[in-house]
Amino acid sequence: MALFDCKVINEILNSTGLGHFGHTVLGSYRTTPILEWEVLVEKPYTPKIQEWKLKPVLVELFEAALGENIIAYLPTGSRKTYIAALLIKEKVHEVTKPLDLGGKRTVFLVPIILLAIQQAAYLRRHTYLRVKEFYGSMGVDSWRKERWKTEFKENHVLVMTAQIFVNVLNHDFFSAYQLNLLVFDKCHAAVKDAPMKQVLSKLQSYESLRRPKILGLTAALFRMRCTPHKVPEVIQKLSESMGCIVKIPSSVETPCEIVLQYDDENNKQNPDSLTLSVIILDMVFKLMQEFKNSYGELIAKVESDVAKHPDKIDLLLDALKDINYLLRALGPYGAYHCAHVYIRILQQAKSRVKVPQFLADLNKVSALCREIKEICTPYFAKFSPKDRLLLFVHPKVIRLLEIIRNFSPEKNLDERQRVNLKMCAIIFVERRCTANVLYHFLKDVAKHDETLEFMKPLFTMGQALDRNASLKETKILNIKQNEIMTSFREGLCNLIVATSVLEEGVDIPACNLIV
Repeated sequence: MALFDCKVINEILNSTGLGHFGHTVLGSYRTTPILEWEVLVEKPYTPKIQEWKLKPVLVELFEAALGENIIAYLPTGSRKTYIAALLIKEKVHEVTKPLDLGGKRTVFLVPIILLAIQQAAYLRRHTYLRVKEFYGSMGVDSWRKERWKTEFKENHVLVMTAQIFVNVLNHDFFSAYQLNLLVFDKCHAAVKDAPMKQVLSKLQSYESLRRPKILGLTAALFRMRCTPHKVPEVIQKLSESMGCIVKIPSSVETPCEIVLQYDDENNKQNPDSLTLSVIILDMVFKLMQEFKNSYGELIAKVESDVAKHPDKIDLLLDALKDINYLLRALGPYGAYHCAHVYIRILQQAKSRVKVPQFLADLNKVSALCREIKEICTPYFAKFSPKDRLLLFVHPKVIRLLEIIRNFSPEKNLDERQRVNLKMCAIIFVERRCTANVLYHFLKDVAKHDETLEFMKPLFTMGQALDRNASLKETKILNIKQNEIMTSFREGLCNLIVATSVLEEGVDIPACNLIV
């Protein structure tokens, strides 16, 4: 995948005429300057005044959004949502007027539930309007027109997942003519047949002069593998789809990107670690082959009990795949901890299994997990808690620890006092199981290695559970993630291990290390 920073995209778009940059001439849109503080709403409310030292890039993009529909392209953590808050405040007289007297409403679209909750809270803080979030688990799919009519009447700003608004428009529960502003958060998702794209397609059936203003917010103009020469074409498609001009501020700070190498796996792993890796890999491979052979035949028989429950097969194979993956990615420690986690998961699954074949195979995987723990334990026992953590992991994990040590308050103390550098880091991983295991590893290392005791890790895996997750489980995980991100923002945690959920715009503080 090709990576492009803001400056590169700026140059590409300038050369092709796809976007406009720098300061925008507003004409008659705003006659007064933006002060360092602003009253957040107008009467009939009595808001407090918040003092803000607005970044020039936010002012620049806000002014551009006043004049035309734009896609505001800024890096994660640059407070893009505040541009939307400013625009909503600029139109506050429209949304506070009753709908039956010609009032309008603002709709803020997001791709996932977590963002609906987060962005609604943000807009409530920064506008003091009546803002409400909507998502599927509220039962909105069963709401009739009268219920939606009440919600639009009682709220000024409605934040919802894009699919919900698609349903609202399709069932004619609300007219887009009554919108003054439609915000697309993570608007790079408005492609193909995605819900955001469906909303935009629906707007095409409305008279162009009566359509709402559109504001797109994104930290990535596309999410696909793309060669540099195709970048203009991909961005142009998004621009045309949104009906917006891509806007990048004239001055954007971009991070320093460094590629670091780690030692070859076989040259640096200790003999015990290599021996364990071979043993575990052989055990997992044999059972995986057994399952593939047996279930391959049974799945072909469509009427079999097995074929009716493909999710149960996935649980068995996922356990083996995750152990195998973590063995290769993190070393024996990863496989050991993954096996420990799956013992509990498989035990819970047994209570829901009625097919004898599944139950027998669940027992086989459970036995494998216990055997992995039993095999690893005597090897680990040879070493101190600190040494076993460092000797039974992949060399790239050791390299990661070396990077983190650079943020130690004790290292280069004089220089640290001068620049007051405190670690605020995110480590992105591909798999949920990796986030879990790497977090526990870092937590253990912080306990036993005095050079890393400053590290305060947590992990987050997003809102999705397994495909059979209950509504209650989903709500609990959402609450937990909100607590984790609050701890991160308040500095109670200085390192987050995360899946790509954070790339979808979860509100985070300015970080000085991204891995």
